[in-house]
Amino acid sequence: MLPQFDANDIKYAEQILFGKTEVFDEERITYILDNTTCDLLAVPGSGKTTALLAKLLIIERYLPFRSGGILVISHTNAAVNEIKERIGFHCPKLFSYPNYIGTIQGFVDEFLARPYYEHKYARSIIRIDDEIFRERHYVPEGANGWLRNREGQKEKIVFDSRILGDDILAYPFSNTFPLRDRTSTTYRALFNMKMGIRKAGYLSFNCAYLLGKEYVDKFPRIKTVLQRRFKYIFIDEMQDMEEHQYNLLETLFWDQGASASILQRIGDKNQSIFVTEGNSPGPWQTRPKSLLLSGSQRLSPNVASIVQNLALTPTVVIGLLKKSDGSNVSIKPHLLVYNDNNITETIHKFTTIIREMEMNGLIPVDVKRIYKAIGWTTNAEPNKIRLSSYFPSYTKEATGTKIDNDHLEAYLILSGDSNNSKAISDNILNGFLKVLRLENIKDVNGRFYSKKKLIDFLQASKPIYFKGFKLLLYRSCRGILLGRKNHVLAELRTEMQTFLAQFDGNQTELSRIFIFDNTPTPVNPIPTTVKSNSYFANNIAVEVSTIHATKGQTHTATLYLETFYERSPGGISYESQRLANVLKGGAPSNLNQKLTRQSMKMAYVGFSRPTHLLAFAVHQDRFNSHLHNIDSEIWEIIQV
Repeated sequence: MLPQFDANDIKYAEQILFGKTEVFDEERITYILDNTTCDLLAVPGSGKTTALLAKLLIIERYLPFRSGGILVISHTNAAVNEIKERIGFHCPKLFSYPNYIGTIQGFVDEFLARPYYEHKYARSIIRIDDEIFRERHYVPEGANGWLRNREGQKEKIVFDSRILGDDILAYPFSNTFPLRDRTSTTYRALFNMKMGIRKAGYLSFNCAYLLGKEYVDKFPRIKTVLQRRFKYIFIDEMQDMEEHQYNLLETLFWDQGASASILQRIGDKNQSIFVTEGNSPGPWQTRPKSLLLSGSQRLSPNVASIVQNLALTPTVVIGLLKKSDGSNVSIKPHLLVYNDNNITETIHKFTTIIREMEMNGLIPVDVKRIYKAIGWTTNAEPNKIRLSSYFPSYTKEATGTKIDNDHLEAYLILSGDSNNSKAISDNILNGFLKVLRLENIKDVNGRFYSKKKLIDFLQASKPIYFKGFKLLLYRSCRGILLGRKNHVLAELRTEMQTFLAQFDGNQTELSRIFIFDNTPTPVNPIPTTVKSNSYFANNIAVEVSTIHATKGQTHTATLYLETFYERSPGGISYESQRLANVLKGGAPSNLNQKLTRQSMKMAYVGFSRPTHLLAFAVHQDRFNSHLHNIDSEIWEIIQV
């Protein structure tokens, strides 16, 4: 068992994290001191990650244990990097064997997929990467007609994971395809094509999970091995685990209650917008022992009361946010009412309100201020209000997370949505790697280059060129940060021929199309220092983004833009319709409908981003029919 922590341990962690003591409240101290299998259910802005960091800092003091280590799993690389950046310096033992801190994908790759693959195929995996896996696809002879008949689409349907993705390799573990498909000649040809890619050493991310499940099913003793290796498991953002990830972790470390490991799962079931939209309660079933973090350091009491009503899984949300002088933040949520003629002025009105509040001292003016306008759906469509209806120049690609794009400029658009030099550099390097793949240029082992192998090759074999290449990356990162995308793009295009010459290569027509694609870029009237998906007015920059992209973020002010999402009975298609009763303080109507539950989850996430100002944009017609009698003591109603 873990040693019993005490008040001195709490003070130690507080001093490192905050530079002072007596910061954690009773809820957080209760969790930090608990060393048993449990769930931690935390509301938005409750500081759950900080509480986990405090626990890890304390654990470091007692490492190494006599048997077993620590496993910390999060959902994204960004979350893992945050842990390393905030406590890595203080926790050298925690970040070394036998402990492991990483993503769920990284864990599955390292401890399940790779060892099982080597056992099964007597060779090593070359690459686990969706991009490389799909690039090696082809349509077997005779398959085009069958694919078109299934979906009425062209041959690229073979890349669609919903139709012929990795589930085709999962039988007998998956019954996605009926027997008549599995016995057809075309199906077998597609299966053999995908299996050939796998046997060649290229796996998609989902392939790794399929192999991991097969490993556990065929060799269940691996559960005991991993439970001995990791005595204490912490899983952050549990609600974002997809069902196959959830089931795998439960099989390994819960083991129907028989596990030798202590497992603590951390998250907020109401924020499961990535994997369980419309499902209640989703795959995460809470343990009999569940601890709560109900106090939100982010939310004001006014906003917290609205967020609490939106919780699909009932929970208490207590707004604890205070001003610097210790008084309450008392800004009422705002309802911005627009019409067909002035919808594109909605964000401008938001900036006007913010500017006025800044001038009156209601919103602090500091370098950390973040203002965002967010919406659920994006693509323009006639007679349907989407994010682009409010902000016509919205570019979805600018907020995407793809590592594979169709032309070089797309990597720079993606880079333009980041203020992190490493992320920008990685995006640009992904563009160089794409060129090498288009040219079919491989390393000495006949494998496509990874970022690390590319850098290693240039540094060892082309040291003079490598010095200039590093300077190019530096200039490109700086240029992107300063908003000089076009200048960076021109320099990279000029560099490509010299870059390929290091590999004795030349541009083919395929790579020239990728490098010199002339797809017009939307005109961007905002200053060069403002991100491409930003609106600038009244000396205020508002970033326009999706709700999904802002999950986990904290904003100073958030404008939630209602958008069309499917159609419920009675022509109900917008959040302002589905959630009218909730916004007025009542119980949700039609909670048994999937779209109502989805809308509640999206609004719960979106409404819980701001520290000071929450605004909700609603069309005049829907305001008149659904929200005209909303309590003006709670909401400030503003005409756009």
